[in-house]
Amino acid sequence: MYKILEKTLKAFNASDKYIGDIARELEKLGVEDLIEDGRIMLHTGVKVLGKGQNSVVITCRYRGRICACKILRPDASRPDLIHEAEMLKIANKAHVGPILYTYSRRVIIMELIKGISVERFIEAEDNVEKVRKVIRDAFLQAHRLDMIGLEHGELTRPEEHIVVSGDRVYIIDFESSKYRGRKISKNLTQIVNALVIGGSRAASRVRSILNIYDTRSVIALLREYKREPSGEIVNKVLELLNV
Repeated sequence: MYKILEKTLKAFNASDKYIGDIARELEKLGVEDLIEDGRIMLHTGVKVLGKGQNSVVITCRYRGRICACKILRPDASRPDLIHEAEMLKIANKAHVGPILYTYSRRVIIMELIKGISVERFIEAEDNVEKVRKVIRDAFLQAHRLDMIGLEHGELTRPEEHIVVSGDRVYIIDFESSKYRGRKISKNLTQIVNALVIGGSRAASRVRSILNIYDTRSVIALLREYKREPSGEIVNKVLELLNV
């Protein structure tokens, strides 16, 4: 386990002390092993699941289960991963996001999600009904986040934050999320704008699949939703879009 951790964190110029501190956090959390797996090859010669400005994600074994292990980079602009873990915990209450198993100051252990971005899925999937289902699921998950007052913060860029894995949709990466504690409207409006109204190839294909030639009625419903983000208006949106 230590060898993979060392090669991973050395890619971000981690000190031996930092690597040792992370190793102790992993051990304390109950991580049994780190597994070299993923599509991203770091310059130190180790494959990982993902990397961002503040963290790197490695496959791990936790209590006999293969999971994703997110580790704070030594050069991160954030002091820890606690806020992200707490936001994911709130999202899980609405049955949104990968399952959070445990976390510490600089490590998050969560459900391993392997899939493709929602935009790539929309562009490549030939089965129109599958595309409709994915769009519907994404919209309903966004609405559930609105109902609990958790603002994801990055859903204007669904290509990086919504993943399709098998027949399931996952909203991921709650690093920039904010808990408002009251009903909001931003999550659903951002997703609909990005996947239906926007100028991307995916949005263009969605409009073609859903036979939407004039988005003004969709925009009008979103304005209504902003005033009162209710399930009734969500149903109107789904009905209008025929999903």
